[in-house]
Amino acid sequence: MEAEHYMKQPVLVVFIWAFASFLAMAFASLQLDAAMINGQFIPFGNDSFYHARRILDAVGERGFYQFDSMIHLPEGSWISWSWGYDYVLAIALKAALWINPGLDKMKFLVYVPVFWVPVNVALLLAVGRTMKLPLELLAFSALAMALLPLLQMLHVVGRIDHHFMELTFVLLASWRTVRWFDRQSVVNAAACGIALGLAPAAHHALFILQLPLVVAVGVLWFRSVAPMSNQLRAAGLALFVTSILVILPSEPFRDGQFSLGTLSGFHLYAAFASALILYFLSWRGVSRKQVALLCGLVVLLALPVLSQIVLGSQFLSGALFQANSILEVASPFAMIAGDWGLTATLGFYSGLLLFAPFVLLAFLWRLVRGTDAAESAFGVFAVFGLGLLLMQFRLNYFGLAFMILGPLVLLKGISDRRNWSRPLVALAVAATLAAALQPGLAGGLFTRYHAGGDHFYEVAAPLFADLDRECRQRPATVIVSHQLGHYVRFHSDCPVIANNFLLTEQHFEKAGQVAAKFDESPRSFRATLNEPVYLLAFLWGALDIQGGLVEIENVESIQMRNPRLLVELFFGDPLPDGYEIINNVSIEVSEGRGFPVARLYKVQPLP
Repeated sequence: MEAEHYMKQPVLVVFIWAFASFLAMAFASLQLDAAMINGQFIPFGNDSFYHARRILDAVGERGFYQFDSMIHLPEGSWISWSWGYDYVLAIALKAALWINPGLDKMKFLVYVPVFWVPVNVALLLAVGRTMKLPLELLAFSALAMALLPLLQMLHVVGRIDHHFMELTFVLLASWRTVRWFDRQSVVNAAACGIALGLAPAAHHALFILQLPLVVAVGVLWFRSVAPMSNQLRAAGLALFVTSILVILPSEPFRDGQFSLGTLSGFHLYAAFASALILYFLSWRGVSRKQVALLCGLVVLLALPVLSQIVLGSQFLSGALFQANSILEVASPFAMIAGDWGLTATLGFYSGLLLFAPFVLLAFLWRLVRGTDAAESAFGVFAVFGLGLLLMQFRLNYFGLAFMILGPLVLLKGISDRRNWSRPLVALAVAATLAAALQPGLAGGLFTRYHAGGDHFYEVAAPLFADLDRECRQRPATVIVSHQLGHYVRFHSDCPVIANNFLLTEQHFEKAGQVAAKFDESPRSFRATLNEPVYLLAFLWGALDIQGGLVEIENVESIQMRNPRLLVELFFGDPLPDGYEIINNVSIEVSEGRGFPVARLYKVQPLP
């Protein structure tokens, strides 16, 4: 009977995968209206607009590029994102166009994240099966993933941003590591190294996934139960060779750069360092001398990249960003304590967020006391992922899977030791998940989003068609706040000075340059120009998150929230010399009366 049960289990797992994937795809498709405007498909989310632009350019006449001369004028700048993600999507789009030449390119792109859902659900189940979760707990994990608003936001239609692919590599890396530790062989070790080597092709920051592998091996080495030496060397060699193959096509690497902010020599060095540590751990067993040598090796390897380590710590802490109010930088606890509150925050994360700190501490304790290799590897990834999830909203994909699987793995361990009844355990899990997922089911999954996922974009959208027309007739630089830079580049062939890239010193410098221009008077603004420009002006603080006017009767309050140039252009009369209004967007206040919130100007330099 037991053999028959195990023969049936793969079939049931496939059924669970198919059902959960279908459910998650259905929820991800609910926001179709936000990925369309005026009957045209558009990206969802600020960075998705730039991804879409680069992919469409790669398919078109401009071709694929890793340096963009149309942003951060006049120098242009390297694109921080790795080459792999956008390049592979461009190849996929070319293949689809070869099959169907009349295909709507944006329709193809906006549905990519939706149709990738089954891959991430399958990887979650693969991790759960490797951790030997019983069938009912596997089913609960897949169902929880399907009903998690965070997963919907990663895979929502139009979300061409790379974060859903980062979730893929987090799951892939953790699965291959746990599987290697569970079924130790050279093949599994090499597969783990290859997975980690491929990850930075999706995003340069994913080199950090090498850290939990090295820590997990180190933990087992201290216990004298590390995998065999040939396996450690196979993993290190596979990681380093794959990293070389991934990094060679990167133009910043060929340009001689050594930076955390681009896929460069830094990432090859990181792979080398990880491989070297694995080789060291394969050399001899643990002893006081070997521990001292290991500590010395780690310090020596860290010295050449100390400045980059500081930069990375600033990124993780949020200190790198100029505005602490940026949602992506906020921790979930800051969201709860701030404007979002408990209900809205749990509407994204679900009630599982409340268990996450305790799950993290439990796995830390098990790392100290446990002996099982696979559980140790899973524990390191869980601590790593949940730690990042609790640090910043934007890093949720590192811990999303462990927020679901972590409690189930802990529960299975306790249940096995105490011989609890499986039906009673399943009933308790079902009741707990129902309560934990309720905030998302009550609102998070059914939230209505603005076009493009941004109320600023939805309001200013009518101006982009005019900007596109003007740029085709008379190309010129567009002066626009960095928050709207990606939108301008997606909709027009005009360059911008700043955009939503905020990582390097140059990025912040350009955002500051634009902010300084908006602080000038209309005449002094013209005095800085050498040629005509387009000015896309948006009144900040005039709209609430739903796109409605706030404090319309208190115009002075709105004026106080905006820089001098915008105040004089929107509230001054008459229009200053040298400024021509191309189009105007107003919000209706009363019948026949509108309040202007966005304008597109053409501005001439002083004679």
